[in-house]
Amino acid sequence: MTTNPLAYINLEDLGKPFPEQDIEWRVQRAGVSGNRPWAMVLAYVTNRAIMDRLDMVVGPTSWKNEYKAGPEGGTLCGLSIKIGSEWITKWDGAENTHIEAVKGGLSGAMKRSAVHWGIGRYLYKLEATFAIITPNGKYYQKEKKNQYPSFKWSPPRLPDWAVARPEESQTASKNYNTPKQSAQQKTPGKTMIDEVQHRILEDAITNLAILNKLDKAQFRTRVRAFCMKKWGIHNWWRNNRPGIDVENYNILMNKLGEFASKMKQEEQEDKATVSNAHMKGTKASYEMDNLASHPHHDRIGDA
Repeated sequence: MTTNPLAYINLEDLGKPFPEQDIEWRVQRAGVSGNRPWAMVLAYVTNRAIMDRLDMVVGPTSWKNEYKAGPEGGTLCGLSIKIGSEWITKWDGAENTHIEAVKGGLSGAMKRSAVHWGIGRYLYKLEATFAIITPNGKYYQKEKKNQYPSFKWSPPRLPDWAVARPEESQTASKNYNTPKQSAQQKTPGKTMIDEVQHRILEDAITNLAILNKLDKAQFRTRVRAFCMKKWGIHNWWRNNRPGIDVENYNILMNKLGEFASKMKQEEQEDKATVSNAHMKGTKASYEMDNLASHPHHDRIGDA
């Protein structure tokens, strides 16, 4: 039975870094050194950015969350993602905050459950860092009596590994909720796939390779060869992906699972062939060694 590529998503994409504008900061602790206040701050991803990431990677209809009361008045959040035909849920919770208690508790619980899916988990590798204390700071910290006066501060610069690359930042706002304009008609009378379908097709190729533990380059080469043979060199794969019509898109999507299964079978057959050859080689080597140790057996009929 052909595997449906649409049943799979690339969960690794959930854990990619976010653009700096999607990161929020809060003071972990603060104090005064001499006459100057100081603050150690921690980075968190915004709840809106988490939702956008889920929409972009799995699609808005393939994730959901639910809440229930947690211990000591806190809130638990279960974040579910649909994997194939099954919903997988991961739970975590947070206490209600002092400001907008209920809203803060819901937001905090979702952020923590998202970490279980890898979203924003890389931020936990960052140690608490000193904020930049400045009169023109981005944030305002209220006075804490007998500990420190009020002050303004700006967040420190994130290391390069913790910031999305420019090309990832450009796609961070994409999600499957936004209808995309269909690609320009290359063939009169045919409907071309849009950007969302194009991304799904690209993801399906990557996901099937990962799930079946195939060589990605070889798998993509097999798909590319199929496209060239069936529809010609200018269809979809070359010239910046000029487009593929919906009918051929469906054909290719159905074919991907067959490619993956066939390549997996070929790989297993290759391993079996190598194993048999090794066994035969070992046997032949043993017979040669045995013959060398008994030279009087080198002619038929010798006693």
